Amino acid sequence: MEVCYPYVAVALRTSENIPLIEVFDVNNPKKKKILYGNDSSTEFIDVAFSNDKACILAQSGEPDWFLYFWLWNKGKKLSVIKTSNNYGGEILQIAVNNYETSMVIISVIGSSILRVYRYVENTLKLVNQVRTEYRCACHTWVSKSRVIIGTENEKILVYENGEFISIIDHELTLNLSNSSPEQITNPIKINAIVPFSTGFAIGNGSGVISIFEKAEDSQGYYKKNHDEILETSSVTSIAVHVNKKGLLVTLKNRQVYYIQVYVDIEKNIDQGFEYLIQPFHNGSIIDMDTCIWKPIIVTCSSDKTIRIWNYQENFVEVVKHYEFDPVCLSLHPNGLFLLVGFHNSIKIMTILHNDLYEHWSANIIGCKQCIFSHGGQFFAIIHGSTIQIYNSWTYNIVWIVRGHSSKIRYIHWSKNDFQLFSSDVEGTICVWNIPDKKKENTLTLPGHQFTSAVFTPNNQYIYITESSGKIWKFDDKGLVCQIPQNIELNNLCISNSGNILIGSTNFGVIRIIYINKDNNQLIYYYDINVHSGKITKLAISNDDNLIFSCGDDGCLAITNLRENSTTIVNSNQKQKSKRYFSEEMLIKKPDLQAKTEIINKLTKKVNIMIQKKDEELENKKIENEEQMKALNENYEKDVRNCELVSERIKSELTENNIKYQNTLHDNKEKKEKEINDIKKNYK
Repeated sequence: MEVCYPYVAVALRTSENIPLIEVFDVNNPKKKKILYGNDSSTEFIDVAFSNDKACILAQSGEPDWFLYFWLWNKGKKLSVIKTSNNYGGEILQIAVNNYETSMVIISVIGSSILRVYRYVENTLKLVNQVRTEYRCACHTWVSKSRVIIGTENEKILVYENGEFISIIDHELTLNLSNSSPEQITNPIKINAIVPFSTGFAIGNGSGVISIFEKAEDSQGYYKKNHDEILETSSVTSIAVHVNKKGLLVTLKNRQVYYIQVYVDIEKNIDQGFEYLIQPFHNGSIIDMDTCIWKPIIVTCSSDKTIRIWNYQENFVEVVKHYEFDPVCLSLHPNGLFLLVGFHNSIKIMTILHNDLYEHWSANIIGCKQCIFSHGGQFFAIIHGSTIQIYNSWTYNIVWIVRGHSSKIRYIHWSKNDFQLFSSDVEGTICVWNIPDKKKENTLTLPGHQFTSAVFTPNNQYIYITESSGKIWKFDDKGLVCQIPQNIELNNLCISNSGNILIGSTNFGVIRIIYINKDNNQLIYYYDINVHSGKITKLAISNDDNLIFSCGDDGCLAITNLRENSTTIVNSNQKQKSKRYFSEEMLIKKPDLQAKTEIINKLTKKVNIMIQKKDEELENKKIENEEQMKALNENYEKDVRNCELVSERIKSELTENNIKYQNTLHDNKEKKEKEINDIKKNYK
């Protein structure tokens, strides 16, 4: 698959082994283009867009190894060329030179060869061909003329214009406790390589991402910035995030990580990594259950883990790893306890805030199904041809149900917990009365394989699915009717209203069936494609809004029944569908004591710090008051001095004014006298 927003190209193969490529527009998913090859290959091993998004290049597989070049929007095949040698050497990958915008340049890599093609004169022509002694695994363009190749023995080869210029020996020091013997003794294959603006990143078979930056020298080669050790699972692909600041990495165990790559080389700041969404199952999901009090779903998988999912806030609350595969599980209605069946034991676990704590177990070999009653006061366990019913609070056996002559296949509680349904592999179905500890009804239909059953909300009828596709409806007197289906249903659940049956299939389809409760007639049904494989378990939320399904594809799917329904939901139904879940959680006493001790220690530290800070503030206050007092005294002293100086200046000014006036008066008289004397003498 290749993504070049808004277009997505997917290489597929039909049931007749005809390879094709479908091109989708994510803004208009119904609009698509289908491209076909014309050789004898049964698959396309790689596909890529040209840098202008107008063309698609695809490499076919053996035995022909043709490289196709399409103008995909018009479905026009522009060129086809054989990329392998005459002996049919394997081709591994193609890469488009996105740095060259004036023409289309594409490289093809084989186990020990690199070929570069250019589209000129309406055909693909070979430009360069490089052979190497190393076994190549992946490659990419990092500039107009430079190609980086990752090998199977931890080497990174650098080629410029078809000439070898450098080799980077990429060796890792693995943690021996987390590494397999093969990883320790054998070189680690480089599985993926991707360029970004300041360098490139590689991912290898040990789950390590290495970031390389351009070296500050005249040659412009590269040096490693840092490594990110994700898991021991192999890296399958790397892509640059849309924000251009990080990488998206997928692993072989179905995990997806986000890694920051823009780090300061000089400061060597490592930004770390995180799950892009949530940690997923690495294997088929075997069993699943939900509860009433809490918005959680519990799943167990062939990857030997149990996971608790919060479907209201969309995150994984708990992941617990075990030495053996969990076979079945059941969640208590209050969401605080979990019943888990293994191949050689059955265990009850307390769901803590971040863990599962086992507090009861019994050695029961070969348990295929365990289930809590709807009220939570009982739980039932299949043990061969018998059913063991326990008290959930005392763990005492209430009743060992015997009556089947072959292995029991399926059990189910009635809504009021007064009845228990069971079916075996020989086609015998039984209904057991729990309070009276007796068999109410039994029916044997040889040759019929009943896969699932549900009681109606009023406990009056039982719907049973058969491997042939029929749905049987029984009451306490016998068969009421049959509801034929054109597909095989392997799981069945019913809404609380009783008029919606939900079934699942072995090929990933969920069927919603609406039934008229008055005349038992099928009103209509519709199918929803959810999973890519067999659906192993099906459940419905207590408010009838959500359908939970899990399958062999390792996916847990949540489908909104109201959004997919054509029926009208009135305001009263909407009001009833609004629920408030319990927020309580359990914690072990030692953990609580440890956390309490930590809280007390931290509280004491905080109190001591507050006391010290108060003392510092008080001392600072006293010191400031003393400083303010001294400053006030100095200020008052300065003010008094200034006042004295001012008075002295005023006094001097007054004296000077008087002296000036006297001097002026004397001078004036003197001048007048001189003038008079001059006048007299003149006359």
